[in-house]
Amino acid sequence: ASIMGGNGIAASVEKLPGIVMALAGALGFAVGTVFSKKYPIRLPPIAAAATTTQVFTVFRTILARGERPVVKDAQGNLPLDCFLQSMASAAATLDKKAYPTHMEAESDQAFARDVALFLIENGGASPSMLPLAAYAHLALLLEELLSREKPEPNAVYGKTKNTLLHEALRREEFSGKMTARTIHDLLAYGVDPEALNGKKKSALDLYAKAKRTLR
Repeated sequence: ASIMGGNGIAASVEKLPGIVMALAGALGFAVGTVFSKKYPIRLPPIAAAATTTQVFTVFRTILARGERPVVKDAQGNLPLDCFLQSMASAAATLDKKAYPTHMEAESDQAFARDVALFLIENGGASPSMLPLAAYAHLALLLEELLSREKPEPNAVYGKTKNTLLHEALRREEFSGKMTARTIHDLLAYGVDPEALNGKKKSALDLYAKAKRTLR
């Protein structure tokens, strides 16, 4: 119980270490997935599947001790926010020429979706989960959240007042199939590419800027 940060069921700062342990396991798997593709280690299928299973075993063990993914960190982020930010950051910090396919595989996307949904279904939903999923180009998760949450297509988020399409385009990365799928999903859902954010910029403006940057 002391490892988990307390033995009660109430959410508190003291319980944060337990939740951090679970997120560290999830992030460790995500980073391991990235670098095992860049520097392959041959594992039999059962061993590879077991690593995913172990992440959820860690989560379930911690939740069984009374932890809940509702405690914010010092920056005000919920565990789900931290996980989605880590998925975006892992892709952004890699050398795209050496390793261009991070989060392009269905298995990577499915892992991100399943971890996020596990947190959500255990009470860890975040007001930022839709814009973070769009920003991270987590197409499978975004599709699930749009279906479940049914947000207003041109809803705006945060101080920037970005739509989900603004969020998807502000990373200035448009080369992958999951990026294309994310943008396609949002347009199909009805997000207006000409809607203006808090800086009076449309998603089309962000796309045009990114195209100039990438030249």
